[in-house]
Amino acid sequence: MDELLQGIDCTGTLLDDIIITSPTRQEHLQNLSEVLKRLKQARLCLKLAKCWFMQKSQGIHPTEEKVEAIKKTPTPRNVKDLRAFLGSIDFHEHFIPQLHACCADLHHLISKQRNQATVVPYDETRPLVLACDASEHGVGVVLFQTMGVGQDQPITYASRTLTEVERHYAPIDQEALVLVFVVGKFHNYLWGRPFKLKTDHKPLERIFGEKPDLSKVANRLQHWALYLNEYNYKVEYQPGKENQCADALFWLPMPTAIKSLRDRKFFLLSYRNTPHATIGKAPDELFLGRRLPTLLDHLKPDPRNKMEIEVWKQKVYHEANVRVRSFRQGDEVWVKNECKPGWHPGVVERRTGKLSFEVLI
Repeated sequence: MDELLQGIDCTGTLLDDIIITSPTRQEHLQNLSEVLKRLKQARLCLKLAKCWFMQKSQGIHPTEEKVEAIKKTPTPRNVKDLRAFLGSIDFHEHFIPQLHACCADLHHLISKQRNQATVVPYDETRPLVLACDASEHGVGVVLFQTMGVGQDQPITYASRTLTEVERHYAPIDQEALVLVFVVGKFHNYLWGRPFKLKTDHKPLERIFGEKPDLSKVANRLQHWALYLNEYNYKVEYQPGKENQCADALFWLPMPTAIKSLRDRKFFLLSYRNTPHATIGKAPDELFLGRRLPTLLDHLKPDPRNKMEIEVWKQKVYHEANVRVRSFRQGDEVWVKNECKPGWHPGVVERRTGKLSFEVLI
């Protein structure tokens, strides 16, 4: 396209796009005529819907279609989507004052030099701190270990949504639910070790403190207090504005299924007894050298085996309860004659087959 339109004044090309500008109306018509002439000679066609004047007498402005497309752009969910969004609005930088200043934080997110959020390895010699928070939608927890004075580094994060029943809990019950959730979630880290539970709900410091007063609290809180009594912990009050990590997690909780957590043992049983698709052996067989007696088939029998068992049961019942009739020569019987309607008396003359006889009527 560049070679085809080379030499025409005030004309530029970009791939298959052509733009024509001129200082006067007369020159513009001449340039436009020359462009159309060369396109005709090259047997190239233009789409009428894409041919228009982009500049009005008031000046240059963005098209309504482009602006509407940017307004309806879905929220970016990863670096690739964000980079594509920033690329689309960069074409309109001449129409947006201080565009790069407004998008500085967004450009920082796609920068390779930005600091990545990291977690540190678990060190059993360092103190543990748990930051907890809850809302009417979910709970969030961050497990820290103290690296120095005022330096708490995260080890892991956890969050979950509340069930329909839990969403109707009182605020104090929801805040206490976080403590129970985090202790069960990080049991392997906390069991047998002293740790701190930081919450932004001041009453929990008294209910779950060193000398709890459980005489006037609800049964649910009493039950949870007895459950937490098995751990060596200390509850500390921390204002919500100082607990930003856990606060962010409960506003963006990870969808959860409590039932899946309770069925973890059944999942492990299924996993350890299920043969691998590649090697054809289950993990327990590789570890022990034999199959465990509690197979997955015992928990959920195969339909084919179940059908064979039912057929075998029916056969046993039939042989035990059903008596096969046998006739001898001279026995009186009733038979049905095809020539005459109804049943007629007769006498067995002889056997003609295993279940067939000749009868004299």
